[in-house]
Amino acid sequence: MTGWGEFTERLADQFASLPAGAVVSIRERVPNSDRRRYAQFFQTDTELCAELPGPDMLDPEVRADATGLSLIADLGWQPPAGRDDYNWSYNLAWPALRADYRRLATMIASGLRDAFGIATPAQLTYKAWNENKGNADLALPLLGLTPTQDEPASPIEELPVRPKRRLLLILSGELDHARLERLRDTLGLSRRGRLDDPEATRFGSRELGAGGNASELAELWRDGENQWSISVEVMPDALVESTDVDQWQETFDTAARSVGLDVVEVREFS
Repeated sequence: MTGWGEFTERLADQFASLPAGAVVSIRERVPNSDRRRYAQFFQTDTELCAELPGPDMLDPEVRADATGLSLIADLGWQPPAGRDDYNWSYNLAWPALRADYRRLATMIASGLRDAFGIATPAQLTYKAWNENKGNADLALPLLGLTPTQDEPASPIEELPVRPKRRLLLILSGELDHARLERLRDTLGLSRRGRLDDPEATRFGSRELGAGGNASELAELWRDGENQWSISVEVMPDALVESTDVDQWQETFDTAARSVGLDVVEVREFS
């Protein structure tokens, strides 16, 4: 591949031939996921949904600076909308015209090159699979990139589990200081926020995974009077088993009920 112009044209061509269920991550050839700048997209029955790393998704040294963030916004990317969203995003109605595919390809190429400072597409690789076909590996020859080798795309159980990449337990009930401390102790959460501070919303966090893993973060939130929530966010490149998320849900549910909170609703986000 000769440069970004060719990459843009190839990416637009690949968009036009993606099957429904396709999930694609284009990323740097570096082993550390916290330093791996990326673009990712997935094809549904009605939309092509694309993402670039949000402001807090990478190590500070490789994040987009203020100029880069302004450029991303000017390209048309939508900023993260809240704590359940952490990437820049852009959704394109599908099927689309060639001009629309090329515009999105330009948004991705310019974001990676101009906002995140990737010098050449030769630094990139890709990983892809089809969720509608049992997460079967998906070859994308039109991209002109080499499939990722450092993280095997199979067997299936080693793939990230997109349907359970974000978990939210919505809770109801009153917490006094003693019960709040007991809940944080039970879940191993850090201490932050005071109950008597009406502006405080975040009351603790914990890195999950073996030995703690910054790619998997649980947080306790106050959402209003007697309204609480526990969220789990899994970063894009983290490999997560469905059973891990189920276990976290059970742990948080049990801990919340032990201090008198009711679990009103459980939500899973892709």
